[in-house]
Amino acid sequence: MNNLVATLEDFSHGKKFYSEQINLKWVNDFAKYLQKPQTNHPNKYLTKGQQPSTIRKTFSFLNQILNH
Repeated sequence: MNNLVATLEDFSHGKKFYSEQINLKWVNDFAKYLQKPQTNHPNKYLTKGQQPSTIRKTFSFLNQILNH
């Protein structure tokens, strides 16, 4: 969960994240962000970019949190 929170904070550039912001454009932008390698990123999971199966798991976990 900490990894997801850190990733969302980094994606939003430190701005607050609200569930109302999630739409198709946000989902596509977030998926592209996860795929793109982030060189020199402190989060080791983003330095290489994530595979599609990992991105699917990330969205599944985010969905579980939002449904809770």
